Amino acid sequence: MKTPSTSTPFKNSYTISISEHIRRVLGNRSLRSQMYFGPGIEAETKSEFWHGNIWQESPLFSPSSIQIDNGKAYDIFTNNGSFIKYKNKETRVGRIIAIVSTSNGTKLKIQQLYFGSELPRIFASLIRKERAKNGELWLSEITYLTNPFNVIEPFTVWPHNTPELSNYQFYVREILYTYDGRWKIRDCKLWHLHPIEYTQLPMLAPYNVPTLKIILDIYYDDFGTFRNVYHSLGGIYLQICNMPLRLRKQLKNHFVLGFVLFGGEFDDVMKPIIDEIKILEKGILMNIAGQDIWIIAALGVITADLPQGNDLADTKHHSSNQECRSCLVPKERLSDIGFDIKLNARYHHITNKKIDKLKELIQRGALQKTVNDYCTEHGLSKHQSILNHLTRNQHLQTPQDAYHAIAGKLQRLMDSSNITSYDDKIRNIKTRKRLSKNEIQKLSLPVKFDNNLQFTYDIISAYDIYMEKRAALIHRRVEFYKQISYTLLNDDGIFDTYMNLHSGDIVQIQEETYLSYAILKGIFTHQNNDGLVYSFIWVDWPQYLIQFFNAQFMKNKQLKTHGGTKSIR
Repeated sequence: MKTPSTSTPFKNSYTISISEHIRRVLGNRSLRSQMYFGPGIEAETKSEFWHGNIWQESPLFSPSSIQIDNGKAYDIFTNNGSFIKYKNKETRVGRIIAIVSTSNGTKLKIQQLYFGSELPRIFASLIRKERAKNGELWLSEITYLTNPFNVIEPFTVWPHNTPELSNYQFYVREILYTYDGRWKIRDCKLWHLHPIEYTQLPMLAPYNVPTLKIILDIYYDDFGTFRNVYHSLGGIYLQICNMPLRLRKQLKNHFVLGFVLFGGEFDDVMKPIIDEIKILEKGILMNIAGQDIWIIAALGVITADLPQGNDLADTKHHSSNQECRSCLVPKERLSDIGFDIKLNARYHHITNKKIDKLKELIQRGALQKTVNDYCTEHGLSKHQSILNHLTRNQHLQTPQDAYHAIAGKLQRLMDSSNITSYDDKIRNIKTRKRLSKNEIQKLSLPVKFDNNLQFTYDIISAYDIYMEKRAALIHRRVEFYKQISYTLLNDDGIFDTYMNLHSGDIVQIQEETYLSYAILKGIFTHQNNDGLVYSFIWVDWPQYLIQFFNAQFMKNKQLKTHGGTKSIR
């Protein structure tokens, strides 16, 4: 939720029509000739949107029926017709999930079903064998491509997670799948519904009018409008996925839909856009460059940063327990590679039922604690996304924004691992937890050489004594940290010790004839004239004599005397 604005009321924001963007793009003959409007393509290297499952399976983007060469037209995507009997060395039963184009012509993408006699031995129990005799089949996640002429006839199969059919030949209760190299079985309700099961078919085009199906990619992100004072402004942008990747990467093919002003609401700006997409899903007639074209356009994917992206997927924010918008992994198991994502995935139809239950609680005036506990239990956002008015699967069509997901972590990784070691026996130097401005002021630490002449002199001396670098220092700033770690190697270059120092640690110092102690007052880095970053520690002696020690010579927390300066070896 955005911070409420304290400024005077402002006028409604302006949004640019998606239809207008489509009209302009298709009116550009050079651009239109490079776009793709056909069925999904099955390719080994998936580099375009039409190589993906969303394009292949949705009737909004690909054909929903095919003419079999026996002269009959089978509507293969209705519940009764999506299962078929086909030939594949032997007669089998399968579920058609897409009509795709390949280098060898049009193929049917079939999801295979197993008979009870084909189950892996660990699942071939007496109960399942008995159920198999009564007509049970097991749906698998294995898919095959077959020619349309291999289809023998439609077959009636009843999945148990759907209303019972009045007449059926087989039924499915479980899904056979593999995870982590092992065969597993889960309930048939734990699968992603085929788009045909929740999509209203668009209207047919008028006679003799060509049809173009367009997949929309919407991106939403906030940005600051001033350099020093942050006022959030949300941008909503559009890309047309029918363009190949090389065109989508060009900035001129990113189109603005509107802006969410400071203090405004995303839903308010999106409402006219949503209303327009709902019309485009059904199909509209456009006259482009003097030609009538039947346009069908629908949402393919919508991308946003972590908080907004989770809101769009009806998922609690990323700081909560079940933060993933694709599965129900608890926070303590985020790094557990054995966690079964398929068994614990978020499924569109199950989430919608939970949302309906949430709406009932709110409408009944349930206590806020009851509502909060329900959302926490199921990992749901209390505010349902306005995108739920569109035809979409919020868990498959709200991908992670890869840049925002890793950019900050990569920057921190680069900042913490770009430190140069002057000693070959010291490796993997990493600093962590940079001190804030307030923390630096509280500890009376200098951030510039000009703030402390003694500080400047000691750094120059450290460069001179330990690194033999004798020159006036160009870069005048340092960065302070709470922690530094590094790996020590022995004389043979083999791992010896892992060191981890914190600001405030007390270290033992080996003098010439006795041991003494000192406090690590500060850990900091400095960029030398050669462009390399070096790390240092600032030691506070009990006698209040402050010296600097190069962190590249730190070893076993023992200090060896070199003239009047100490370095950690």
